[in-house]
Amino acid sequence: MGIVETEELKALREDKPDDLFITCVSFEERCTKSLLLSQNYEAKNIIVFDYHELKDKKAISKEAISRVKTNRKTILEETRAHVENEKNIFLMECSRSAPRDGYYKFLEMCRMLGFSASSRGLAITIDISVFPKPYLLVLFKAFEYLGENSFPYTL
Repeated sequence: MGIVETEELKALREDKPDDLFITCVSFEERCTKSLLLSQNYEAKNIIVFDYHELKDKKAISKEAISRVKTNRKTILEETRAHVENEKNIFLMECSRSAPRDGYYKFLEMCRMLGFSASSRGLAITIDISVFPKPYLLVLFKAFEYLGENSFPYTL
């Protein structure tokens, strides 16, 4: 489907929730907006990328660290309203400076969720608004693992 700007987040299939929603914690407030776009959006599983470096007090300002903590809490609270079982919300800590770290952790998470190269027609939505570009590139590369028919819907 490609990149689509939207004012309301909707599941890709009308009759059932998306298989996966992916988002990212950031010091930027916009990282909390995608799940606020729809009261009715549902996903079976939600992965929230959270970078180690954002917790390193030497790497960023105290104000930015405070915003990250607030945004992380907001995202985790908001995701509860969009998933059937809270156990299907995964906070995935990874290194911002080493995208391969996130790539391997994401692939492992996909395996754990039962997604594989034989999975077809997965409904996956990604909020790409605050992902660092190197992370987006490796994340999209990881979708090759899931097969060509599972390319995600992005917002």
